[in-house]
Amino acid sequence: MKKVVRNMLIIIIVLIISSAIYITWDNQRIKVVEQTVEINELSSELEGFSILQITDLHEKTFGSNQEKLIESINGLDYDAIVFTGDMLNGSDSKNFEPFYTLIEGIENKDFAFYVPGNADPEKLLY
Repeated sequence: MKKVVRNMLIIIIVLIISSAIYITWDNQRIKVVEQTVEINELSSELEGFSILQITDLHEKTFGSNQEKLIESINGLDYDAIVFTGDMLNGSDSKNFEPFYTLIEGIENKDFAFYVPGNADPEKLLY
C-alpha cells in the first residue's frame, strides 16, 4: 500500500512540475493567428485590408524593451493595428511602461487604434 501511495505522489508531483513548465512557456510565447473574414458587398477599396489585433498583454514584457514582440509585429504586413484592451494588470495599475515601449517600437502605426479593456483605466495618456 505504501508503494502505491508513493507512486501516486510521484505522479502528482511530476504533473504539477510539468504543468508549471508548460504554463511558464505558454505565457512567454508570441502567438500569431491569421484569419480571413468574408464580407459580402465590401467596398473594393477595402479588399485585402488587414488588421493586426494586439490584446491582453497585462503588462507582460517580451525581451528587453519588448524587442521580441516589436520584432514580431514589425515583421508582419498589415494596414491597421488595433489594441483591444487589457494592456495593464488592472484599472488601478500605473505601469504603462511595457505598453508605451511597445508602441514606440512599432514602425507601422499610421492607423493605430486603442479600445480599453476591463483591466485598463478609461484612458491611457500617451
